[in-house]
Amino acid sequence: PAPEGGITKHYVIGDHVGSGQFGEVKRGRCKATGQEVAIKVINKRKFSLDPNFDDASLLTEAQVMKTINHQHIVRCHDVFNTPDELCIVMELVRDGDLFDLIKKERCFEEGRARRLLWQLIIAVDHLHNVCNIAHRDLKPENILVSARGDKDYILKLTDFGLAKQVTGGGVMSTVCGTPLYLAPEVMAKGPHGKGYTKSVDLWSIGVILFILLSGGLPDASVQETGVRFPEAQFRFITKDAKDLIKQMLTINPTGRITVQGVVAHPWMQLEVPKEYEALSQEIQ
Repeated sequence: PAPEGGITKHYVIGDHVGSGQFGEVKRGRCKATGQEVAIKVINKRKFSLDPNFDDASLLTEAQVMKTINHQHIVRCHDVFNTPDELCIVMELVRDGDLFDLIKKERCFEEGRARRLLWQLIIAVDHLHNVCNIAHRDLKPENILVSARGDKDYILKLTDFGLAKQVTGGGVMSTVCGTPLYLAPEVMAKGPHGKGYTKSVDLWSIGVILFILLSGGLPDASVQETGVRFPEAQFRFITKDAKDLIKQMLTINPTGRITVQGVVAHPWMQLEVPKEYEALSQEIQ
């Protein structure tokens, strides 16, 4: 339940820090603790005529986020819902998103890419296997970054607008997500469309790893013909790294690698960050 009283009773609302599809993000501070936060402010009246606006699903997103507590997922602290606006109070992550970082760095050597991938896969394991949630829109823009020292970053997943709670191998059928990161089965509508499962998130992570290592996107035909590795970008990339990408970008979802498979893959096991050693054993 939301705290008693309106948002301004509990938080000081500060400067604008960014805009989303249906609102803006402002910096804020908790009056009780002094903790700095990010506040997503959605003006319901302003967007009420937009056919894509659905305040019920935005509220669901906030409620889903509120149930998740994980070091690599943005924390939702409070939700304030009034007839005019919906305010979602979240953890403040200071250094932009992975998309900005990729633009700045172009590409990452394998050790650094591996450290980033460990964080993503640990977060997705928590979503899939602890919370029974499929994110369905994993992409660099939905992964926030905070720097912890030189060229070392903490990643946190955000934007649960398309996330869905599914138990076990539950099948979903809504076509949603971002085309460049979409698994082929999401688009497989019509008589052959059998729906899809949480493994669509593994495909998206495969695309992200491809970008991290090469600085470019996979060929547009990847959803029909599978992944190809352009010689210019992948000449110095190891066989194991390419094998892991290939297993994530497997067209047939039943043959696609699982979270457990990614964690146990030789490329990942080459260097397991200390903080994930116990979890790595557990997941496998």
